[in-house]
Amino acid sequence: MNFHNNNSESGNNHYFLNGSDQMSTTLRQTDWSQHVLGVPENWSISLRNAVAMVLSSKFPMILWWGSELIQFHNDASVPLLSGIGKMQEAGKPADDNWSGTWHLTGPVIQKVMQSGEAVNFQDQPVSFTEGENEKEAQFFCFSYSPLFGDTGKVEGVLGICADISAAKQSEQQIRSLVDSAPFPIGVYEGRNMRIAMANQAIIDVWGKGSDIIGKTYFDALPELENQDIYPRLLEVYSEGRPFNARNQRVDLMVQGNLQPFYFNYSFTPLFNQEGQVYGVLNTAADVTDLNLAKIKVEQTQQDFKNLILQAPVCMCLLLGPSHTVEVANDCMINLWGKEERDVMNRPIFEALPDAKEQGLEALLDHVYKTGETFTANEMPVHLIRFGNPDIVYQNFIYEPYRDASGEILGVIAISNDVTKQVLAMRRIEEIVQQRTQQLESANESLSRSNSQLAEFAYIASHDLQEPLRKISIFSQMLESKVGGSLDAKSQGQLKKIKESSERMQALVKDVLAYSQLNNAGGEIASVDLNKIVEGILSDMELLIEQKEAVIAVGRLPIVPGQTLQLTQLLSNLIGNSLKFHRPGSVPQISVEAFEVPDQEKTVLSLDAAVDFVKIVVSDKGIGFKEEQADKIFELFQRLHSKTEFEGTGIGLSICMKIVENHHGLITAQGSSENGARFNIYLPLKRTQ
Repeated sequence: MNFHNNNSESGNNHYFLNGSDQMSTTLRQTDWSQHVLGVPENWSISLRNAVAMVLSSKFPMILWWGSELIQFHNDASVPLLSGIGKMQEAGKPADDNWSGTWHLTGPVIQKVMQSGEAVNFQDQPVSFTEGENEKEAQFFCFSYSPLFGDTGKVEGVLGICADISAAKQSEQQIRSLVDSAPFPIGVYEGRNMRIAMANQAIIDVWGKGSDIIGKTYFDALPELENQDIYPRLLEVYSEGRPFNARNQRVDLMVQGNLQPFYFNYSFTPLFNQEGQVYGVLNTAADVTDLNLAKIKVEQTQQDFKNLILQAPVCMCLLLGPSHTVEVANDCMINLWGKEERDVMNRPIFEALPDAKEQGLEALLDHVYKTGETFTANEMPVHLIRFGNPDIVYQNFIYEPYRDASGEILGVIAISNDVTKQVLAMRRIEEIVQQRTQQLESANESLSRSNSQLAEFAYIASHDLQEPLRKISIFSQMLESKVGGSLDAKSQGQLKKIKESSERMQALVKDVLAYSQLNNAGGEIASVDLNKIVEGILSDMELLIEQKEAVIAVGRLPIVPGQTLQLTQLLSNLIGNSLKFHRPGSVPQISVEAFEVPDQEKTVLSLDAAVDFVKIVVSDKGIGFKEEQADKIFELFQRLHSKTEFEGTGIGLSICMKIVENHHGLITAQGSSENGARFNIYLPLKRTQ
């Protein structure tokens, strides 16, 4: 900067000190004769003009001139200098005026003097003191510019101060307001959208650190590149028109993962004093939770509609007091016998006028008003289905449909068309009634036949026993009288007559016993099987001693049954074990009781709801082949010849009949090596 004016000499050599300001007065009163600069009239034109400019300025200005950096300052700079504790005098070298702090300011001035280049400092805080108290800092912009002398060389430095405290304070107030705002706010400057301001709320939303201040919006948030945000931001900057968006999805990178958020946000252009856009203000409200909840509700509603549409039964949703059809699946529409377009979004009784006055209106109104569920089975409904009158039998439920607060919005109808089943059931009932009558008639006939058969069996056995007794008696008499005189052949024939009559008597006796078992009647009582077995062993005591049999009896239960039949059952089985023992060996017999687990009941097809006991009668006798296990219970079935073991082949058939009379089951297991085992399953409680 070169202050040179050849015309300034005319008139007054001290024109630059003629001001009425305090500093001009001070300079005029100063004795310059001994000063290094000399008297003012000898100052260079450049210095004079520079001093004149400083003294006349209303902005704080300081001039340093010459190698000694002689200082000049104006009245506007006095408050600044005195406020920082520098009561400086004009015309003194800088290092005298700035003692103690010149090491901070001096290098800057020297740099400008040497380089001839201006230096600027923006937003510099300056602390002021008032007495011994330090006042709040103020902010200034400082500019240090080189001043060129008459020879064109740098001979001084002009320092200009601009007090921006008010603007800074306003900015800080705005920043404080922004920072404390509970909703996201950001300010982006320039076309490259440098982030000039961002409060904690928006930093938290972005998932970034505070170091994003100063970065461009695009560098700080690269994940937004393809989300239609950059173009909107640049459009606001270019055209100066604000942009608003509601419930907008924005995917942000948080902790390395791209996550969805929802915002209501605005981009507002910022204008400078010239009316030009210099930046964009971004305000936002994070409505992620609200939108996610809304999406969840919508998804829940859609899921519910899909549930209705995909349900395997007929379903529909009726909304409001008019019961408007909101959604109905194909099954329900087919049940109504209408086209979908004729029923959807219409009150149900407008869509189905044929369903009126059958009591359904009152039922739906009651459920909608009271919230009480209604259920009906096999209810007939008269409808016009596909143009034809029809009766549809339905099992249906009317259930209130509520919102999250519990308010009733409508009615859910769930229906199952049971027309075919009802008609089939009625036909079955008719057939069953006919069959029941036929069965009752057949049962009466069978009962008569059984009575006649039992009577015949009794008479036949009685009539057969009498001649058999006579044959036995006469053969014994004949043997006692003439047996000794008969030859061997005749004695053998007489013996066969006797044995045949005895076998015939046993057979008749067993047939009579078996026929009597067909009548399952008789008094049912609690039977102690321990006492039953004890009595059987007492009756067989002589036979047991003769065979030297070893019989082990465990603890047996008390079961409901007929004492005589259960006695016969166990007597037959124990008797068989004594009979079919291995020649030359001691009979070994055991009678035990066991609980029946559910798995075993399932395998044997026993009633799972009934508790059973298993009575096991086993021995170490001759046994039988496993494939014969089912045959041995057949009537007159013998596994051995009558010469080997006596018997009629009816005993085990009697056992099976007794077990059946007691609603139980008997099975057999056997082998030639391990003997025979009979498993008797009896219920522990009386059954029907």
